[in-house]
Amino acid sequence: MWAVTGHTTTIIAELRKITGSPMQPILTIPLSGELRLADPACGFLLPNDCRYFVLAAGVLNGKKTAEQSGDEIAACLNVNLVNVIRLCELILATVDDARICVVGSESGWKGSYDELYAASKAGVHQYVKTRYGLGPRQQLVAVAPPIIVDAGMTQRRPDLVKLMRSKRKMTTALHVAQTIRRLLQETDQKNEVVSL
Repeated sequence: MWAVTGHTTTIIAELRKITGSPMQPILTIPLSGELRLADPACGFLLPNDCRYFVLAAGVLNGKKTAEQSGDEIAACLNVNLVNVIRLCELILATVDDARICVVGSESGWKGSYDELYAASKAGVHQYVKTRYGLGPRQQLVAVAPPIIVDAGMTQRRPDLVKLMRSKRKMTTALHVAQTIRRLLQETDQKNEVVSL
């Protein structure tokens, strides 16, 4: 069984199609839903009998750090970094054969207009690369896609028309989902961040 954050993302929708498996959302306590991931002290309830975990929730405010409110800064850091690490640690401590993929971003090493988003993705990449002590049957990897052209995060951008005309490297949610499925079901790679 698969358990995910970001259960409404296009990546998870594509992953559901290509695996033919239900994607169980990782619930938060006391409230459910992705917005609770913005709370640094939220609790997690892992569905029973899960082996595959995809952490795809993300927050991109699309503003310079100095333009962001305290709540926006907290949401970006908590969803993209703090609660990813907390959740990975919970999974690794409780699921002996856990196979985890974190959705990072190319912004983590190339930068972004939203510096805080780039910094939070760089932090999660570093966590994945340096997390030691994985069990012999455990896997922790990340994917770092460029702009995902059909993602809601991209489709909501005010500069979408200009972006689509640019020569920037882009990918699709299907390509990201295929890479995640291959990494978790066909490889034993550990502590790697895979660029797409």
